[in-house]
Amino acid sequence: MLVADDEPRIRLALRACLESAGYEVDEAADGLEALEVILRRAPDVMVLDLAMPNLDGMRALQELEPVHGLFKPRVIVLTAWGSMPAALRAIGLGASEFLEKPLVPDALVGAVERVLAEEAGECDSEQEGVPVDWDEPLRQ
Repeated sequence: MLVADDEPRIRLALRACLESAGYEVDEAADGLEALEVILRRAPDVMVLDLAMPNLDGMRALQELEPVHGLFKPRVIVLTAWGSMPAALRAIGLGASEFLEKPLVPDALVGAVERVLAEEAGECDSEQEGVPVDWDEPLRQ
């Protein structure tokens, strides 16, 4: 699993959420770094923020096919600036899910489970939870 977000605190929170659900997580601070990690590690799923420096999430989605050939991770787009046109564009570029910040941890884990189930030919139901305050320090 790969988490690509330019905000270190958000990456840490996403990583903690996913690791507590049993996933191994790599991190990237922008789209360029994410593409490098994909080439080295070939993750099954990538959680991708849209607004990042150097190479934003939409552009990273566009670059996935030519950079990595046949293997493409399932992509869950994550953004604080959600809109219907952005969601449709991301889905058109191959994203499997589109989530808005602030994020409910169970929604993230549920999205990961759904995209992995799609890959395996199964289905899963949505889960609910309490939103994360991304500005609060993480509690261990």
